[in-house]
Amino acid sequence: MPDIRQKIITIDAQAFFNFCPKKPGEEKERFKIYLENYSLRRYVVKQEDEREDCALFYQFCKEIESAWYDKEKQLFKLTDKTLYDKLVIVDFGKIFQPLDEENAGAWRKEHNKVLLNDSKDLVENGFDMYFEGFENPVHMVAFDKSGSMSRNSRISFIDEDFYEGLNTRLNLGMDFSKIPVIESKYYAYRGLYLSSSKRVKHPKFVINPDTIIIIKDVRTKKDNPEKPVTSYNYDKNIPLATTEIKVVKDADFREVLQCNFQKPQIKDFEYVDIPFDGSGFITPKYASYINEALNIKGATSFQIRLPFMKGMLHEVDVHEFLETYNGKKGEQLYVDAFGIKRDLSKAHIIITESMFKGMKWIRHYLDSASDKAANMDPMVFYCDTMKKYDHALYISGTNLPYGNSKYAHLSYQMINTLHFTEEQFKRIVERHCFFIENPIEYLKDCEEMTVDDDDNNIQEEDSDTQENDEETIVVRQIPNWKRALFKNSALKSDGYIKSQLKNVQKGLLTKLATGKLVVEGQNRYLCRDLLPLLASLLEDENIISKFWQKYLYLCFYLPVGTQSDCWEDLKLNYDSYYAFFRSPHLSRNEQIIMKRFEMTTEDLYADWVNYNSFKGHVELYDEYFKKLTGIVMVPRGSSAPLCLGGADFDGDLVNVVANQDVVEAVAFGAYEAGNYLGYRTNRLVPYFKRTLPVIKIPTSKGNPVTIQKHVPFSHIQNTFSNRIGQISDAAIAIGQTEYERNQKLPSKDELDLVFTSESSTCAKCTILTGLEIDAAKNGLHPDLDIVLKAGIDKSAYILFLRDIEKLRGEEGYNLDNLSTTRKNIEGKRCLCVSAKSCKTKATFEIQDGGTYINELPLYFEEGLKQYKKKKETKSAQFFEYSKEISDRDKENNERFKLKCQGILNSYVFYVNTFLRVLKNEKKGTFYALKNLQTNLFEIYDEENVIDIQRKVLPRIQEKIEACLNQDNTIKKMKDRLNQMQWLLQPMQNRGKALEQIIGNGFDAQSLEKEEQEVLFHFEQQGYKTLWNVLTLIEGPKVTPFEILKKRVVKETTEMAELDKSLEKDLESIVQGFYEKNETDPKNKLYGVCLQKLKQIVTETKELPLELKIETLYEITKKSEDYGRFFWEVFEWKELEPYIEEEKEDVK
Repeated sequence: MPDIRQKIITIDAQAFFNFCPKKPGEEKERFKIYLENYSLRRYVVKQEDEREDCALFYQFCKEIESAWYDKEKQLFKLTDKTLYDKLVIVDFGKIFQPLDEENAGAWRKEHNKVLLNDSKDLVENGFDMYFEGFENPVHMVAFDKSGSMSRNSRISFIDEDFYEGLNTRLNLGMDFSKIPVIESKYYAYRGLYLSSSKRVKHPKFVINPDTIIIIKDVRTKKDNPEKPVTSYNYDKNIPLATTEIKVVKDADFREVLQCNFQKPQIKDFEYVDIPFDGSGFITPKYASYINEALNIKGATSFQIRLPFMKGMLHEVDVHEFLETYNGKKGEQLYVDAFGIKRDLSKAHIIITESMFKGMKWIRHYLDSASDKAANMDPMVFYCDTMKKYDHALYISGTNLPYGNSKYAHLSYQMINTLHFTEEQFKRIVERHCFFIENPIEYLKDCEEMTVDDDDNNIQEEDSDTQENDEETIVVRQIPNWKRALFKNSALKSDGYIKSQLKNVQKGLLTKLATGKLVVEGQNRYLCRDLLPLLASLLEDENIISKFWQKYLYLCFYLPVGTQSDCWEDLKLNYDSYYAFFRSPHLSRNEQIIMKRFEMTTEDLYADWVNYNSFKGHVELYDEYFKKLTGIVMVPRGSSAPLCLGGADFDGDLVNVVANQDVVEAVAFGAYEAGNYLGYRTNRLVPYFKRTLPVIKIPTSKGNPVTIQKHVPFSHIQNTFSNRIGQISDAAIAIGQTEYERNQKLPSKDELDLVFTSESSTCAKCTILTGLEIDAAKNGLHPDLDIVLKAGIDKSAYILFLRDIEKLRGEEGYNLDNLSTTRKNIEGKRCLCVSAKSCKTKATFEIQDGGTYINELPLYFEEGLKQYKKKKETKSAQFFEYSKEISDRDKENNERFKLKCQGILNSYVFYVNTFLRVLKNEKKGTFYALKNLQTNLFEIYDEENVIDIQRKVLPRIQEKIEACLNQDNTIKKMKDRLNQMQWLLQPMQNRGKALEQIIGNGFDAQSLEKEEQEVLFHFEQQGYKTLWNVLTLIEGPKVTPFEILKKRVVKETTEMAELDKSLEKDLESIVQGFYEKNETDPKNKLYGVCLQKLKQIVTETKELPLELKIETLYEITKKSEDYGRFFWEVFEWKELEPYIEEEKEDVK
């Protein structure tokens, strides 16, 4: 089946309920939406876009193909609209978000109840979708959601006709109505099918019971089943803080978790029961097949998806290791997690139990099946059903984007908790500001750190681009303009490159305001020490035991491959510490520092193992793990994952920070400094003993249930109604006092007392966040009163951040138009940030105390001033060309130039003229509903407005709609309303006047008393009610695309060289944007024009490459709109010979 991106519609649930409500008497019917109504579609369809591939799309297409052949008896053809009318996404927005009960009025609370009831109706009963050109509706029912969809309150709905078949395929033919499961885990693993990922298609990549093996998370000793065969070393004397939890009823009689925070205890060690949660191995041969299949190079760690299986596979030469340490070639035996003896010499994918969540379900299914199935090898069943339903391995991420950069980001959450000195924080900000002033240096050192970050490439007007999940799989290719700039920095005066550098500066300035400071460090996948897991595969327990002293202990391993150390200028050594962070980050308890396990000189080495043995240990790790350049390994018994919010190893990313100002801030905020006399040396070795407790979040397991036919609403509500954002904001506010700069750190006794008291602390926020995350699994939300109670005001910085985000979201936003002013507002000193053509003003109340995040807006103010200072750039010659051109080349060149110019003119016309007209037209908002609501609030109290909106208005609308026909339209009713001067009609005439306005035999006496009161109440501008009701019935108006097309005047002389097929493609893109809310029109227009331009360049064989490069550069250098084309139409190997080397005097 070919790889074709599917066009998928996303529906805005709240707009759906507003514009497609059920009419009186239809309460038991389903919601309906008619997509042929373009006016309605604009408001209800949030977007229509081409989605990244995923396993669910593939399986759905296979199910459609199967049904198609059975019905049509002909070959099925896959298109980009195969799923268009069979799968949609519903975005519930903030419907499930808890209300601020103290500040929400009665109407808001009641309105929220209505939305929740409508949502429940939608999830439980589905809805009917009428597609353009089809008489019968498609009945859509709630289906699955990925993790990222859950975080954004979105879920897929699919055509009910395909529900059973698709369900069977995804469940590997197992009947889950007979398998007890933890509901949340079942739906979480079903949701993996929707994760954006790439299917591995390679003829030699075969998954069968020989090639894939499930190993035990912990292999225990034969003579002592309580002890791991690998032995273990745990962190000693670690302070731990946790809470007891119990289920209680809140004020609304809902079950919630009540926390009883316990006094922190010093533990001898904390046992790790699943040390390798989410980690497995893949052999070099199979890793090479994945690289070939995905057309990438050098990937060694893979985030995988298989049916009911997920995690990270790391490329390790398992076969070579086993042959070396088992002392034999050929068969390598291992008893797997099912108790079956396997030959590891045939295995290429080695999965741990914790990665295979469907393991228990398959066992239960086979145990309860027929006698024949009951005796079946579970892996035979798994692989057979994978083959039957055409499942495959999917890759959702690799190591390639990570471990290459010199810098990472320090978020405002991390800054809020760090125990900085003023000098330390100043140095960090100054380094960030250095990059604002020197964007080329930023591009050289920080290029790879921007994978999950959109601040760099700010699109001032087009913020509708969809996420590109491919960036988590492949390393970013350095574009030609950057390569050229690195070769000759004089190119910074080139128009397009100049604009790109300016965008980099804008991005860095935005990061300064929003708290993403550039510091030395890297983002990496977190991983346990893989050597114990590898050693556990050996046959002889005695040989395994010999590896014990070689494992990591109290230090981490950071593979760098063949690269040199990127932090050489920091002069770090074997004694140096590094800091670890993970998002979200709410408390100082979530920080940790560790030393790095790396080669060092004998004079610096100070550990108990002799130096030669130590060298052998490093060489062993380098031999088997050095190529895993996107991961960081922590010891098997380390408390680091627990400290980092309970991180696991199935793809969790962490920040490894080398910046010593940050490291010292962690050390002095969470540790006690000391030193010890090194073994085999007389020098003192620095050491830090942890004093701040590590947080342990208690687990509350859900009860096994039988899966219902459709996803239950209770599960959706528990998943979508998380309050993590509220807890995070509370942690920032609490931190202003708890972590206030320059204050003396509390003693251990003081910390213990505060933690067990009723006081709000950031550590409690960490625990409550963990419990809130688990609520999606068990339905039990924690009581948050202790951190959300009255008296905790929102942080001034958080309020500023929300304003900045809102300001940046306005269509007219451009950082170049920002201005800052200092004002005194209600006696408070404030910094105000505003922009031309934008309504939002970001206001920050200047703080004298609190944490260092309060300095960020002030640094931004100064940074903006520096950015706006004009800097002159000298023009220079960048390219080397031959000066002599023949007459024939001149003629050919003119033809080439005209063709290229036509493409460029077409692009500019569609982007700057046509698209702008359409965007302005789409700005129009349908205000009838809001105006009617405002009108009612001016007349009635909240309780009456609720009753009128839910009961009275729908009846009035229904009676007026009954009088509509072709000759009696809403427009004619409005005309009559104006002619009769409705607002001047006396009370006694209003009934007759209404009958004439509505027409078609309308009888005012048919209105019930309360309906007449609503329409005939003219005080407080109540006369507007009728007009608003008529407008509501009429619905939103949209100017047809064809009329707008005629309104746009084309420059026909400039468009003369364009062929009609290109014009048709470009017009189709802007029409899709206007009529269907298709996303990313600007980049789609660019893509079409770029391909056409490449075609012209390739087909113009009569011109030498040098002349084509020169001509296109001369055309495109005049405009930023054109510049991107020049740098992307040619391959680097074509451009590079003509770019001059930088001269020494160029700066």
